[in-house]
Amino acid sequence: MTENINEEVWYWSLKIGDACRIADDFIQQGEIDPAFIHLLGYDEWPTRMGVMVVLEDIFDRQPDLIPGIIPGVTAMLSHAEENVRGDAACLLGMVGDETIALELENMLAAAGPELREVIGDALQMIRDRDRKQPARDSRPASNEAM
Repeated sequence: MTENINEEVWYWSLKIGDACRIADDFIQQGEIDPAFIHLLGYDEWPTRMGVMVVLEDIFDRQPDLIPGIIPGVTAMLSHAEENVRGDAACLLGMVGDETIALELENMLAAAGPELREVIGDALQMIRDRDRKQPARDSRPASNEAM
């Protein structure tokens, strides 16, 4: 069922509803084990939902840990199961940025109606989040000494 001991521990922790502890552990360690993302490919919806809860919690509290897992989540976009692809797209909508939006847009043409809706929602989450961030002024700072 699982590839490593940590994955099995995370699986059972999610089964008992201990997502907060997993998020706390990753935050304390200062990184998210990429093997944790394998749980996003499990058949059971509660397991996949638990992964999403953990990663969204980390995104809210320690967003600098998220870039390390983006490649693993992005890889799930080509999973054989549409529901896993949809969950990956949803998760990327919650934690991704505009660089992920291009990948999601590329999926739209080949996606079925339900997956297209999930991808559309994910793209909207990314764009809404980007709009809320303050615009950066690309002009060099002036050294006015008047």
